[in-house]
Amino acid sequence: GYAPDWGACWFANASAQPEVDQHSQHFISGPAVCPSLADGQCEAALGANFPGPDVETSNQAWPQGIQPPLLNCWPRGQDGGLAGCADAEVIQDTTSMWPVTCSEMQQVTLSDGETCQQSCEQNLDCPAYQEVQ
Repeated sequence: GYAPDWGACWFANASAQPEVDQHSQHFISGPAVCPSLADGQCEAALGANFPGPDVETSNQAWPQGIQPPLLNCWPRGQDGGLAGCADAEVIQDTTSMWPVTCSEMQQVTLSDGETCQQSCEQNLDCPAYQEVQ
């Protein structure tokens, strides 16, 4: 939860249970139970009510009554982290005369049989890669 009075933010682990105490009035948090992605939350066809003139109207446009949090609908890997892109597409390439160079690139160790392209496509923090022979 977020405590605006103190400007502090706390995260709970997966086994945390909501409870009310004397400090609860000072915290802002999401719903006590998060809707699962299987409930169609991420496939919703939003109509003219989204975005609404206020938070309540905007939230009501979603099937679960709340707008999904940032990246909530992004596919997850087995470790729970954000999954890489399934259908990545090269949009610029030096072979097609792309006149840009990259700075601060770091060498990575690849798994047996893995290509540099495959590694980059599965890493959301990898905007570009360069193969050096």
